[in-house]
Amino acid sequence: MTNKLESFLMQKLDNLPQFTFSPAMNDVMTMLDDPSIPMEVIAAKIQGDPVLSKAVLNTSSQTAQRTMQSVHQAIRLTGLQTVKAFITSTLEADTQTTVDGGTFEIMQGRLWHHSQHVAICCQLLAAEWDYPNLSQAYTAGLFHDIGEAILNAFAYDEICDAIKLTQAKAIATYTAEDRALGFNHAYFGAKVAERWGLPPAIIEPIALHHQPKEAVINKKLVKIVHLADVAAHCQHTKLPLGISLFPVDKSVLAELPFPKEHLMELAQKAADLLAKIESSAPATAAT
Repeated sequence: MTNKLESFLMQKLDNLPQFTFSPAMNDVMTMLDDPSIPMEVIAAKIQGDPVLSKAVLNTSSQTAQRTMQSVHQAIRLTGLQTVKAFITSTLEADTQTTVDGGTFEIMQGRLWHHSQHVAICCQLLAAEWDYPNLSQAYTAGLFHDIGEAILNAFAYDEICDAIKLTQAKAIATYTAEDRALGFNHAYFGAKVAERWGLPPAIIEPIALHHQPKEAVINKKLVKIVHLADVAAHCQHTKLPLGISLFPVDKSVLAELPFPKEHLMELAQKAADLLAKIESSAPATAAT
């Protein structure tokens, strides 16, 4: 049953800029899963979407291999712009909470950094785990914590209660959120994703990145996001993989075709790549 806080947050979501994840982008992501579909068919689909068309034109090249890379680049670019704009919109919203502006900006900046870190880690992990759609893995990682942007903005007091519970009980944040709010950021993030029209294959890892065993639509993608999220948190905090604050599903970890130490190496590599990206990009409100 929907509780009062959830209803309140959905109302606040309606007052923020509305983003649309185009049907063409959904279709292209599905097509990229099937190597038998010719690039010409994918290109025709892209031509019908102004945003994707512009992004592909900006990164286009001559060879078929580099054209495929430009399609992936277009999807990543669109996802980055959407998530960044959404987080920025919460910075500009009237949050009506006790949090001061500087603290709130830091919170959303950390969320933006983590979202990019996990997205890059998902892509690296997908490549080594024989998951063919690297753009889909990147996009799922980028959107996985989108629910936190709304919770930080409009449920700050409740989030503080969850943080205190996390610290006192040494439990995961999402578990503390369930106790303090009645739901967690993954659940609400899936609500946001549904509102935007993201495909089910992306909504599922948003909803279940802390509960990968419950996946039905695309089990491997959910596992990739789950492991990338945990590894990114552990890399950033310098805490060991498997700590109770960032629970990892050991059965999923055991499925990896390499030792768990290499997962942390991928998280470090993702962090290094992100540091290079951030050092070369101009400062913005959400970074």
